[in-house]
Amino acid sequence: MASESSGDKRINTRKFIFNRKSWRVAAPALGSIVVLMWAGAAMSGRPTPDLDKQFYGTVRPFMQAYCASCHGKAMPQAQLDLTAYASVASVARDYSHWSLVLDKLAAKQMPPPAFGKQPSAGERAAVIAWIRAVRQYEAERNAGDPGPVLARRLSNAEYDYTIRDLTGMDLRPTHEFPVDPANQEGFDNSGESLTFSPVLMKKYAQAAKGIADHLVLTSSGLEFASHPVLVETDRDKYCILRIVDYYKRQPTDYADYFQAAWRYRHRAALGAPNATLQSIAAEARVSPRYLELVWNTLAASAEKAGPIARLQAQWNALPAADKDSARPDAARAGCVAMRDWVLELRKRLAWRFDNLRVPRGFDPGGQCFVLWKDRQYASHRRLLNLSVLQIGGAPPTRVVPARRNGKRMQPERTLTDSVDPDLFVPKDDAARAPYVVAFNRFCSVFPDAFYIAERGRMSVDDPGDKGRLLTAGLHNSMGDHRSTRVS
Repeated sequence: MASESSGDKRINTRKFIFNRKSWRVAAPALGSIVVLMWAGAAMSGRPTPDLDKQFYGTVRPFMQAYCASCHGKAMPQAQLDLTAYASVASVARDYSHWSLVLDKLAAKQMPPPAFGKQPSAGERAAVIAWIRAVRQYEAERNAGDPGPVLARRLSNAEYDYTIRDLTGMDLRPTHEFPVDPANQEGFDNSGESLTFSPVLMKKYAQAAKGIADHLVLTSSGLEFASHPVLVETDRDKYCILRIVDYYKRQPTDYADYFQAAWRYRHRAALGAPNATLQSIAAEARVSPRYLELVWNTLAASAEKAGPIARLQAQWNALPAADKDSARPDAARAGCVAMRDWVLELRKRLAWRFDNLRVPRGFDPGGQCFVLWKDRQYASHRRLLNLSVLQIGGAPPTRVVPARRNGKRMQPERTLTDSVDPDLFVPKDDAARAPYVVAFNRFCSVFPDAFYIAERGRMSVDDPGDKGRLLTAGLHNSMGDHRSTRVS
């Protein structure tokens, strides 16, 4: 190989000699090669001649004369044998000890005063300067070198985040992994502490199998579900959850609509005098049609009684906007309070349906009776339940039929609601009429629910029963009737 290289060099040299044009082109390249060769020699780790010369001519004689008696091979004090260093490279490899030597020499603590013979100021300064020069040389030689970088595994948190980014689901597969140990500085993601044991390898294999169980084959490719998809019902749940997620993405927060209506009311002060309900709805990402309904309810002529009057009073109490201190979120707290009040009142005005009392021989959980119950809830979502109103301020008494609560059967009970000023209506029929109209309008504008994402089985009267998504609520079969209620 050496002869071939030499031959190549001779051939190239002849080309450069007999072709001046090639020489002019290649000369800069040769200059770059020379510079790189010089740089490589400089970074090869060989000490400079001055450091070698000073070590053998000054440092080693100094150590023999003033240090070897205490720090020699026989009985080195502090377990430090200074006569064992035979080159500059050996000093550089153990610079932590020579840093202590530098400190002791600079402080004139070594040799100790009791030693007797002391070096001259020039001798001491020469050794101190040499040790510092070695430190400077090593620092320049290793500039940009981070040292040994250990290959390490991902920490538990990093592995969870990686799986989340790859699958789009927060599966957290490391919930059964051992806790990552921390190093001396407290970090749990360093290569020194992140070991990999056979037991942990087994857990990684189990976690990978668990992640694969979430894989779903769809018509458009592979996707991941938030739950394991192993049987047909799991795939059905995956499809239903996608529908539920669609409903959850819809703008159904009343506070957003109240705030959008407030911005339309103060559009001039907010610097948008030509804004429309449609443009504000688009900016706020709410339904323009429903925003118009909310605006007409709030901005209509003042009601004298009922929940609409109370809502309009809260609406008119929202802070005004001016050009100097107008902030888009100035009324947010008030809008949130209005939303909470509407939701709480609407819950008390909603209809409740128990299972039908059917003759003996019929099952109240039969599909026809369950579908009847579904249709009742769906058709009454914007209607007022008159039976909950408190005529003259007196709460009504109602009979709760026997129902099952978990594994216990609750007997029939008679309950009386507590006094609620928001449900007050007068005793007189004529005076009560505008209240009823206001309650009906309130229930129509604000339905008891935009959608039902999860509920209990419709075949039982257990108010604590849950776990049914958009299915018909039958025991072991899937029905076509969806319990979703969307305005």
